Amino acid sequence: MREFHVCPHEPLQRFAVALFRAVGADVDIAEEVARHLVNANLSGHDSHGVIRIAQYFDQIAKGALRPNARPEIIQGTSVTALIDGHKGMGHFVTSFALDWAIRQAGQHGLAAAAIRNASHIGRLGDYTERAAARGVIAILTVGVGGPGLGGVVLFGSRQRFLGTNPWSISIPAEGRPPMVFDGASSAVAEGKVRLARSKGLPLPEGAIVDAEGRATTNPEDFYRGGGMLPVGGSVAGHKGYGLAMASMLLSALAMIDDPEPFLWASSQVELQDRRGRWPASWRPPRARALA
Repeated sequence: MREFHVCPHEPLQRFAVALFRAVGADVDIAEEVARHLVNANLSGHDSHGVIRIAQYFDQIAKGALRPNARPEIIQGTSVTALIDGHKGMGHFVTSFALDWAIRQAGQHGLAAAAIRNASHIGRLGDYTERAAARGVIAILTVGVGGPGLGGVVLFGSRQRFLGTNPWSISIPAEGRPPMVFDGASSAVAEGKVRLARSKGLPLPEGAIVDAEGRATTNPEDFYRGGGMLPVGGSVAGHKGYGLAMASMLLSALAMIDDPEPFLWASSQVELQDRRGRWPASWRPPRARALA
């Protein structure tokens, strides 16, 4: 196992802000992205934390990610919005969409937004937790799919076709902690594979297959052409496959009328990210504790 060092989160967050500022991000963007990443570490999800900074910097260097880009509502109504991230930092773009959806749901009872042209958005639970804290029910998913895209194989095959296509749902409860679900439709998130690789650790059985479709626990096999299995593995993988397909098709709403539709593959392929996102929020008629 490789050596790791532990540091307090405050200086780590300040350091992350300084890094993003150094590559051109405005203060508010740098602070939001740094907050999100460090909060992922503090929440026990190192796979979605500061380990991602190197990935983002590589995308910035290649011009696939614009650290100072700001989101824009390019089409919408009082309860729907299509938001273009202009290749900006996904955490900031999604926070923008979340704040808009919560605000509109407060006025109209329901709101939904689709996001295009934004980078990796991090831990989905961060957004739905924030929605629940403001008394709003929230559903968020990120979907991608197509032959050779993503890192998840089709159920019963060895062909990569789907992203990890996660879902997160939160339901607030008066006087009690909210119910928050956040999980990939794959057996493990790609970030967990990345983390195991960085630590030199094996993956759980049933998480990935190698390029020949054989079961393996070596994370290197994924980056050599293997794939992640959908939730349910070799026995009930149709369940994860169905959830991933639903995420992909909903997220495709963000691509309608896109003059340059393009789907970024999984995060080990450094291309611009045009996956769709689909956040939705509801304001319950009256807050009640869950039974």
